[in-house]
Amino acid sequence: ASIMSAASPQKRVVPMSPYELLNVRHDVCPIELRKRYLHLCRIVHPDKNKSSSASPDEPSLENEDSLDSSSSLEPRESQSHRSADSSASSSSASSSSMGFIALQEAYAAINRDIDMRNNTAAVVRNKQDMQRKKDYDDGNERHLPPSARDAVNANANAHHAMAKPAAMAQELKEHANALFAKGDAVGAVRVYADAIAWDPGEPTLFANRCLALLQLGQFELAVADARRAVALRPRWAKAHHRLGQALARTGALTEAAGELRTALSLDPDFKPATVALQDVERRRGEAACRCTLRGHADAVYEVAYEPTSTRRIASASLDGTARVWDTASGTPVCVLVGHEDKVTGVAWRRGGEWLATASVDRTARVWHVRAQLPLASAATLRASAVLEGHKGRVTRALWTSDGEQICTSSTDKTARIWRVAVDGEGGGAKVALLHRLEGHKGLIPCLSISPDDRFVATASADGKCRVWTINDGQMAFELNAVPTNPDPEKQKSGNGAAVNLCAFLPQKNLLATCQIHAEQDSATVFVWDVDGKICPGRHVDGTLSSWRTLPLRAGGRVLSLASSLDSENDVLLSVGGSAGDMTTFDLSTAAAAWACKGAHEVPRVPGQAANHAVAAVEALAYSKGGEFLASGGVDGAVRVWDAEDGRVVCAFGGCGDKSGAVKTIAWDGDTCLASGGVDGVVRVYSIV
Repeated sequence: ASIMSAASPQKRVVPMSPYELLNVRHDVCPIELRKRYLHLCRIVHPDKNKSSSASPDEPSLENEDSLDSSSSLEPRESQSHRSADSSASSSSASSSSMGFIALQEAYAAINRDIDMRNNTAAVVRNKQDMQRKKDYDDGNERHLPPSARDAVNANANAHHAMAKPAAMAQELKEHANALFAKGDAVGAVRVYADAIAWDPGEPTLFANRCLALLQLGQFELAVADARRAVALRPRWAKAHHRLGQALARTGALTEAAGELRTALSLDPDFKPATVALQDVERRRGEAACRCTLRGHADAVYEVAYEPTSTRRIASASLDGTARVWDTASGTPVCVLVGHEDKVTGVAWRRGGEWLATASVDRTARVWHVRAQLPLASAATLRASAVLEGHKGRVTRALWTSDGEQICTSSTDKTARIWRVAVDGEGGGAKVALLHRLEGHKGLIPCLSISPDDRFVATASADGKCRVWTINDGQMAFELNAVPTNPDPEKQKSGNGAAVNLCAFLPQKNLLATCQIHAEQDSATVFVWDVDGKICPGRHVDGTLSSWRTLPLRAGGRVLSLASSLDSENDVLLSVGGSAGDMTTFDLSTAAAAWACKGAHEVPRVPGQAANHAVAAVEALAYSKGGEFLASGGVDGAVRVWDAEDGRVVCAFGGCGDKSGAVKTIAWDGDTCLASGGVDGVVRVYSIV
């Protein structure tokens, strides 16, 4: 900008930069610039001489670093030749008007320089200008003459019209999107870069360029762009999806899975993230899978590691066989044949080498699996003993801890206790029925033996759970599993309720039972003190009142139970349900230590209701040291959680298809686990 001297119009004009004109430094901040501009406006504005008097609040000119209109706004040559005659006063108004216009132009130019230097986004600039206008309205503007206020507003509007980085970025983004749609990823990356130069605070530009970089195979650059998009908008599902995609291409599958789960937590209907997560978990499972054991022709319903060996694992299948595998070589050791129907359970005897199986053919069988069996080819074994007598399918067959007895349960409403004498040398076994446990009015889907071999508990569809003494086969307690309703009119007699699970907690002589309520599609978990050590005096007329009632908030049935000890030696009880929810309770307080809603839920397709069957958690198991909890779901995934805080440590599989549903999980120590499922495959994973 330049100003012609009013006193010497013929003199050559000396150009001055906007910074010289306003007498400010090049690194001036917007606030100081605005103060300087307002002060100079009060000095040189043409309406100033028309004002009757200065405002008492107006700063004194003497306090302004010796800056006045003649020394700052006129050319330097004009200052030395300025006329002192009376004609100067007649041209004063014209000079002030020209000086004010120069101030406006200089102020706008410096503001544009500040915006370009700081890469300020248009949105941020607009907010600053709105605040600036508010400041004028609140007090600063009153010191300006009327036409000066109009000039300030007009200058701000002109600045908005000229500075449109967001609009330029949007136009370039649309051009880049068109190039990418045509297959020109290189051109799209170049144009996205131009758009980012205009508006570096827009996350969609980085997310879109990330996709183009992925197509070009520049995975590390794509990860950097995706991380920038997440940083700019942390709660944007698409940004986390892009980061998950990019990380997966670099091989960081664990971190990729975490980002994709975050995307789905922000937008459960985001189907691309669902598909990407399923693919990542499949790849993680393949990478972490130590071996895949194939051979069963139908679903695997139970797996169990041999107690004395980390190499051998047994599996029970609906194809009518059980198998023993060598996990080191990934080959079958032997095939146990002889059952005439589905095999639903398998259990090792203490010390290994002996197995018990339960079958739909109404029998349980005992097998001798010698440690020295050849590994080159699978041997076919016949049962050493058959436990016959049940009139319905055998649901469970478990060894006592001393290995001398087997307890079985059946759909014929009875349970039985058998004595088993094994011959380790000859491989034979002799069995004898000791006790028939009768009294239930419904089938018995589950039983559990106490850690000290004193009791066996039976869960029944009649809504009752009974505890029997193993030595004499007598009922010790009948658990009052029907919760008391405070409203007598709504108190139920137990009709429509069934106890589908029971489990002794090995850490203490506590018993957990699960009662399902078919009419309400809900369940209740109770914990009982069988010994009476925690709650003495609870035994009344052969019944036992619950010590803990656990508040399950999710609907559906409880399908799995598991327990362990935490770092403070308190019992943790984990519950998995048909609605895909999983809760871990601290039994010292009966409060939930942590919970996960939809732990194995396959995200629903947009527009469709969630399918609870697909979400079910059917298997739970704690590692030997209690540090980890593994869960298996109908989504086909196996997830490993930190037992105390519920953090996902790792996840395997997860095709989202019922054909891969996980039915059983078993641990070998704290670093290796095996799973079996509907596809008939046993998989062994390492979490190290």
